[in-house]
Amino acid sequence: MRSGKSMVLMGALCMAAACGEDATNDGGGASAGAAGAAGATGGAAGAAASGQGGAGPAGEGGAAGSGGTAGLGGAAGSSGSASGGAAGTAGSTSEHPSCDGLGAICSGSDCCVSLEVPAGAFEMGRSEAGSDAYVDGYPDEVPEHTANVSAFALDRFEVTVGRMRTFVEQYTAALPNEGGGAHPIIAETGWKSSWNAFMPADSDAFIANLTCDGDEFATWTDAPGANEAAAINCVSWFEAFAFCLWDGGRLPTEAEWELAAAGGDENRLYPWGGDALDDTRAVYGAADGLQSTVVGSKPAGAGRWGHEDLAGSMFEWVFDGFSESWYAGGGASCQDCANLNAEARAFRGGSWVNGANMLRAAARSSFLPKNRNINLGFRCARLPDDGTSQ
Repeated sequence: MRSGKSMVLMGALCMAAACGEDATNDGGGASAGAAGAAGATGGAAGAAASGQGGAGPAGEGGAAGSGGTAGLGGAAGSSGSASGGAAGTAGSTSEHPSCDGLGAICSGSDCCVSLEVPAGAFEMGRSEAGSDAYVDGYPDEVPEHTANVSAFALDRFEVTVGRMRTFVEQYTAALPNEGGGAHPIIAETGWKSSWNAFMPADSDAFIANLTCDGDEFATWTDAPGANEAAAINCVSWFEAFAFCLWDGGRLPTEAEWELAAAGGDENRLYPWGGDALDDTRAVYGAADGLQSTVVGSKPAGAGRWGHEDLAGSMFEWVFDGFSESWYAGGGASCQDCANLNAEARAFRGGSWVNGANMLRAAARSSFLPKNRNINLGFRCARLPDDGTSQ
C-alpha cells in the first residue's frame, strides 16, 4: 500500500464469495485494513483494490420516453440543471427497466435521467500547476495528458437500491451473451463468458452478496423502504457491468468518467470547480458510520453537465483495467481509449468515508472485480441522445 492513499471503510471488506480475503493493490487502491490517512476525515480502517472486467453500450429498442421521441434506449426531456454547476443539457429518461414503477423518487426526479456529455478533448490526470493541481496528489494521476472522448450520456445519479431491486427480482442464471454490451467505439470491451463464474447463481445469492455478509452499512434492504433512493453499495464489478447492460447502458470508461467529473476543458479540481469541499457539496468524511446517501442530496456539488454525486457518496466502478503507469504508457495517447490489459479494475470519485484528496476529479483507485465494498457503487453510461436534447 502507498502511504496515505486509503479506501477507508467502516465495516467489513466483502468479496464475491465471502468476506475476509485480502484485497490486492495495484498501486491505486488501498490495502485492506490499513489506516486511512489522507483518504478520510477521522477515518477508520482502510481497504483497497484491484480488479478486472469489461463494459457495454446502450441497448437498442427502447420505448419513447415522456416528451421524447422513440429511439435507442428511449428519450425524454428532463432537464439537468445543477446548483453549483452549470446547467446540464436536457437529459433522456429512457424507459430503462430498472426504473419501472419507481416514480420521481431521486431528489424529485426520475432516477434514470441521463445527461449528455459533449465530445471534446481535455487534460486527463493531475497538472503540476494548473487549475487541478494538488500538492498531495498521487503518482498514478500523472503525467497529465490530452484525452479525446466522443459524445456519450451518463446517468445523472448513481444506481440506487430501488433500481437494483428491479434487476435482482428478475435475475436468473441467463447471463449476458459473449460480447454483449460492448462500447460502441472501443473493440474487445463486451462481456466475456469466463466472467459468468463470478455472477451469483440466482436472486437469493445476489441478495446475499448485496448485504456484504450482513454489514450494517450495506444500503440494500430485503423489502422496499427508506433506502430505495439511496446509492447501492456492495456490488462487484461484474454485477455492475451486467446491470448496466441489462438496463440499456454500460460502465463508463475511466476517460469518460473523468471528462464528466473535471468538466472537460475546464479541468476542474472537483466536479463543482475549485471551491473548497464542504457538506453542501458532497457526502463525505463520515467517522461514525454511513451518512445518508440519497442520490442528488448535494446539488451544490453537481458537475458541469448536471451530474450528481461524482464526488463522495460512493466510489464508482468504471470499465477500465487499472495500471499505475497507464498515463505514461498506453493511455498517454487517448482517443476513446480504455485499458483492456490489467487485472485490477478502476473506480473513481471518493466516498462517504473519504476526505478532500480522494474526492478530486483526477484521483484514481482500483479493486479486484470480484470484490465488493460498503463504499463502492456505480452509475451507467449510454449512447448520446438522438437529437432531442437542447
